[in-house]
Amino acid sequence: MKLRLRTIALFAVVVVIAAACSKPKEHTQQTGGGKNTNNALTSTAAPSATASSAASKSSVTAPKATAGTGYLAVNPGADEAQAKKIGALVKLQSHSYSNPNTWRGVTKNTIKLNFGIDKTNCGVNIAQTVSNAGGNLGKATRFYRKAPADNATIDAQQNEAISNLVRYWNDHLIDLAQDFPDAVNTMKKYNTPGNDIYGRHLTYDLVDAGSFQCPDKQTSAAATMASSTNPFSGVVYDVPGLAQNGTSLASAMKAKMPSNRPMLFGLIDTTDENLHSYAPYVWNEFQSITKMTTLGAQWICQDLAGHGPNSKEWGSGKAVNAVDPAMHAKTRKFGLIWPGNPNARQAASDFRSEIKSDCGITFTDKSTAIEENNNPANAAGDAANIATRFKIAGVTTVIYLIDFLGAFFQNDIFKQQNYKPEYANIGTGWQTSTVQRVFLDQDMVDKSSMFYTSFGVQGFGYGPGDPFWVYHTYHQVAPDGKKCDPTTDAGMNHDENYCKAPGAIVGWYYSWLPLIAGMLFAGPDLTPSNVTKGLQNYPVTRYGVDGPTTDPVAVLVGANGGQYYFITDGSAGRWRADFVSPPPERQLGFPDWPDCQRHYTAFDSGLAPQWEKGGSNYNAWCGSSKYTQGWKDQGHSVPYAPDPASGDTCSSAPAKTCQTDDYPRWEPVLYH
Repeated sequence: MKLRLRTIALFAVVVVIAAACSKPKEHTQQTGGGKNTNNALTSTAAPSATASSAASKSSVTAPKATAGTGYLAVNPGADEAQAKKIGALVKLQSHSYSNPNTWRGVTKNTIKLNFGIDKTNCGVNIAQTVSNAGGNLGKATRFYRKAPADNATIDAQQNEAISNLVRYWNDHLIDLAQDFPDAVNTMKKYNTPGNDIYGRHLTYDLVDAGSFQCPDKQTSAAATMASSTNPFSGVVYDVPGLAQNGTSLASAMKAKMPSNRPMLFGLIDTTDENLHSYAPYVWNEFQSITKMTTLGAQWICQDLAGHGPNSKEWGSGKAVNAVDPAMHAKTRKFGLIWPGNPNARQAASDFRSEIKSDCGITFTDKSTAIEENNNPANAAGDAANIATRFKIAGVTTVIYLIDFLGAFFQNDIFKQQNYKPEYANIGTGWQTSTVQRVFLDQDMVDKSSMFYTSFGVQGFGYGPGDPFWVYHTYHQVAPDGKKCDPTTDAGMNHDENYCKAPGAIVGWYYSWLPLIAGMLFAGPDLTPSNVTKGLQNYPVTRYGVDGPTTDPVAVLVGANGGQYYFITDGSAGRWRADFVSPPPERQLGFPDWPDCQRHYTAFDSGLAPQWEKGGSNYNAWCGSSKYTQGWKDQGHSVPYAPDPASGDTCSSAPAKTCQTDDYPRWEPVLYH
């Protein structure tokens, strides 16, 4: 049975990467980047935007009924044509080596990796603290298990995810490589049974890299890599406020191994300054926080502070989305909050410079600009003071930069203090349903939590995506003898701990997917320089949870010379707590998009490729209540209402009913 999916999975998820890329010819001013003309979107027709209801028609064709090769072997929803188009444009950085031991951690037949985890669970268990506070941790879906809160389950699922991924790429990187003729032809010269990565296979160790709560662990992890484990690359899952160990580990690795050191993948919300200081060894997972603050500042200036032509409601310059009605008539005044760590301080400094240059907005330290406690579990202690200062300063609109867990602990106290502003958030976490749903007081964020997003609507996804299919490869028949059938809830619920993937696999999959791609593009001479050059020369494309695509609402990937992150455009949306996410998920909470899901390389004059004014997509993705009608899940009609398994009903919504106005156009998950 084949499944055709055009959606995106949970959290970090979201979109992307996989292989990074180049930059479109028409946009040459990317941070640190140079022009790259290796473009896989040129002369490629965009998906049709004429369907009257996304719930009844898909704009994509079904995959072949066979297992497929190339990206179709990884994900049965892959856009086979686009994947092959990209593969034909990729040229390896090397076709041979003079010595098989090309770098630290590399031999003729092995590539050593280290996964930097928090082995001893140092400090406070943030997930458990959120759970104890009543936070809405991720619920089980058809494809993924419920998010765990206790250390033992978190550790077990993390180790399970890493083991599954290493096994998968050892077994199946050769399948993905079939899209790349230059790679396949070169592999033929080197591969032997069990050694399909130019004659090599992956091995790994788990290294205790701790978390931001114990920085000495990053120092000791770097020492371990230098003296004993000797990997080619480390990998972290660098979620702000949870692990957040990537930048500190990169710094320690540089100090311990100034040259011939391992690469490091999986950093999130890293500044360009830090990325450049560790180049070419370190890569940010999605989009650097510097790029995000540049585009985020432009969005705030054009659509919130000013009168952006594409966002009539936002462009009023009034705090129309504030929970407190008394703020609705007030001209927006902005406050800024960031966590107290060096990377976030640099990001805040960059943002303040950008927004002042763009539209003259300035902040006053300790009045409208406040550095909070770096530990989100302790951020609640700052909340009453922040609320008082912001109220005195007349702040209507709070900008959380990077931080989202601190905001969780502060939001309820803001409410207790009768401070009910709107939010304009910038950071990876804000771009997901997982984070938006975690807030206890959904009435405080409904229509009020606005955000810049590099992910677009796919970041709030409702389907499985690559990580699930990687897991499903080895989990198709449960121990009870029943098939794990992703087409129905019943087909997966009979053995949830076997059929459903651990949520950890999402974060870890995307953390090191660019490393996998980089090893493929580097060729046999595996060095950090060749990995980085290969990633920076990957063809321009849009990239979604199902891989390379021409779908305009997927992200534009475009790493180029001097750039160490992938996504190069962005959009902006707001959270709707009274919306129901599309099937098969059907949970309370989903975003809307006041400017029709348009993507920008510069707000709002720099429309991204495929979004040109007057083009077929410019007005084709505007919200409408019609997208809440005629819902089907694999051919079966389902209501516009939460799935009973979620434990919610429409009466659970802040408005006590499920809203339908301006519901975003979405693409259904289709099985064949």
